Amino acid sequence: MCENKIWSSESCKIAGKTYRELPAGFREPDGTCPYEPTPALLNTEENPLYTQAEHRQSIKRKAYGVLFDEYAPKDVPENVKEMVLHDYCIGDARRILKNHCSFLKWQSCEQALSPELETVWNKLLLGVASPSENLLFMKHTSLESSELTRVIHPYGYRMEHVDAAREVLTKAIEAQDGVLIPVGSALYKRIDIQPNVSCNGNGEARLNGFLVTYKKDIGFVECADKLIRIIERQSAAIMLNDISGQALLDPKDVDVKKMHKIVESYELYSKDEDWRTKVTNVDHFRNEVNKVIQANSIAEWFIPVQTMTYAAAKLKESQPDYRDVKDNMSRALGSAGISLL
Repeated sequence: MCENKIWSSESCKIAGKTYRELPAGFREPDGTCPYEPTPALLNTEENPLYTQAEHRQSIKRKAYGVLFDEYAPKDVPENVKEMVLHDYCIGDARRILKNHCSFLKWQSCEQALSPELETVWNKLLLGVASPSENLLFMKHTSLESSELTRVIHPYGYRMEHVDAAREVLTKAIEAQDGVLIPVGSALYKRIDIQPNVSCNGNGEARLNGFLVTYKKDIGFVECADKLIRIIERQSAAIMLNDISGQALLDPKDVDVKKMHKIVESYELYSKDEDWRTKVTNVDHFRNEVNKVIQANSIAEWFIPVQTMTYAAAKLKESQPDYRDVKDNMSRALGSAGISLL
């Protein structure tokens, strides 16, 4: 059994890859897929299958919640654990709302569905539609965006399901006559690093760590009237030190006082508009983060939290940014020797 430590040397290996071993007491929720998406509509008025959908969601919330709390590694400081959980909850609520609004907008159009799409629609309402079914629905309706897969993996638990989701998604894109961007060209190009600061009752603030999100295009499906992009989005947290105590940021690059514990009041910190930019653009820091992200590798100071994929449709010539999207896709494919007509 692994020690309760980030990326222990006893982490398990599956198909040659290293994954964090799950706690002995953890069980995947029965009757669910480890990477299934959020239900289309989480509202009793719009979703006739809401009771069943919410029941599935509650089972998953309970199962995965212990990975943030009871099974969180003991080496991680409490303020970092709070940062990870708080950011996950906020991000999850935002993601669910975004997905809900997309389907609500489509539903308001009252678009007629074929028997096949009606079956898929019921699966979307339950949150059990496969990526291929989801893409099929987008191809033949005016739906603008939809979540395809989601894997919750705090502290690296359940990371093996990310690879499984990617394999299923690859087959889904091919099944819908889509094009995959070669792995070597599919780099994370939108990496957003934000410092996380908490404030105590005395008005003192401290830097808990950093929160990072990053995206990449992994493929697309071209239809007669639109281009459907398939995008992967990951989120993670970064500790200031790794578990051995070694600082991730070089003290020569960043004010140590501000890096480890900001003693100024929160009000003063919030007025320091340049501070966030100075910290998150330190070359050494960004390079280390970028190396771990691009290689899908592991580090003691890096805490992976969640991976999701979604599809976003852009109408062709009626949308000014459609040509930019297609040009970006062409460049990515061109670097791998593939042409896009």
